[in-house]
Amino acid sequence: LNIKTGELQNYKRPENDGNSVSNYVWSIRGGENGDVWAATESGLIRFQNNDINNPTVYTLLEFQETPKSFMRSNDIYSDGKGNVFIATYGAGILKYNSKEDTFTRLKLKTGDVEFPISANVQGLFLDSRGWLWIATIKNGLFVYDHKKNYVRQFLNDPLDSTSINDNKI
Repeated sequence: LNIKTGELQNYKRPENDGNSVSNYVWSIRGGENGDVWAATESGLIRFQNNDINNPTVYTLLEFQETPKSFMRSNDIYSDGKGNVFIATYGAGILKYNSKEDTFTRLKLKTGDVEFPISANVQGLFLDSRGWLWIATIKNGLFVYDHKKNYVRQFLNDPLDSTSINDNKI
């Protein structure tokens, strides 16, 4: 929706446009400078400066553990400091640095707790303390405090009534 004009605009990937980003969208989030990010079945689309006619497409194929023709993005979160976190299916969490226009895989480890880099991540949430909450499909729930470089994992334990009820978040 164009707030200024009240006009509804639709973006649909043109057929045979030479990229592999899907029209199936999992999540949409606003970023810095009015950017809009769309996580799709096969990559990311970034609309800059309110321009829907010239999106930037990221297939993210270089982060795959096993070769396939797409990289599914499930969720997106912008921290307001130039970093965008992307939840992926099979490549864990990617971090986009807007100043350098680069993606890196987020590697989190504290003691014996290590976030699996090939995790299937469903969702991301940054709380008021700046902690990044990470929901996975089979590895439970993680929380990451980047200030202390600390990660904690919450798992289901059938013998512990205070544990989370399932590892599929």
